[in-house]
Amino acid sequence: MKKEKVQSLITEHFTKIVQKDCKIHNAYLLIHSEKLGIHLNMAE
Repeated sequence: MKKEKVQSLITEHFTKIVQKDCKIHNAYLLIHSEKLGIHLNMAE
């Protein structure tokens, strides 16, 4: 899988889960993968 595709899938899934649950007010996600060359730091 391409780096951009993986980042896009993770971002979409994270955003969908956070927006779906009304009990979540703040959410943070940090992902680092040497193998895929990905470093994501997201907040919602």
